[in-house]
Amino acid sequence: MKGDAVAPAAQPESAVETPESGIESGTREELIRQAAFRRYQERGGSGGANDAEQDWLEAEAEVNQSFVE
Repeated sequence: MKGDAVAPAAQPESAVETPESGIESGTREELIRQAAFRRYQERGGSGGANDAEQDWLEAEAEVNQSFVE
């Protein structure tokens, strides 16, 4: 049907874990969400569930690394 929204891909379970740096999980998750969305936009807003999951995993690694440095 026209206008039906597509549900976002489920986030990997690791997305709710809090890294040892002590950042709140909600803040961390928002940073990951923003980085994953940026990857989606860089792809031109295209891709399927596998791309969304890969975006999330790469964004999660990027955010985690930023707290280690």
